[in-house]
Amino acid sequence: MTKSNNIVSVWVNLIVENDTRKELVDRWKKIDEEWSKKYVYLDRIVSLHEINCVRRKIINREVVFYDRYGKYIQHYTFDNDEVQWESIGPETMNEALFDTVCKVDKKQVKDE
Repeated sequence: MTKSNNIVSVWVNLIVENDTRKELVDRWKKIDEEWSKKYVYLDRIVSLHEINCVRRKIINREVVFYDRYGKYIQHYTFDNDEVQWESIGPETMNEALFDTVCKVDKKQVKDE
């Protein structure tokens, strides 16, 4: 995790459940059946996010896919024109990540 001004960069490791894997493979089959075969053993998705702790926004910068053997499947870096900052919704995984990396000292907030 790195922090610059109010922006925090953090890598997230997501373990892919069987139902999610099947759903993703089925979706990718519609795009390219041959390409989707690489994802049959998808196990982890590791992604780089930036979080604006002041504006409560998040953006995804990179994603890496790994199979169950730890073998790299694909890496993708998003260009600035491909992604945009999104608001962090309540009771979401992004909010849990925000709460962890953008910890606010409640005493300090009261004093201000």
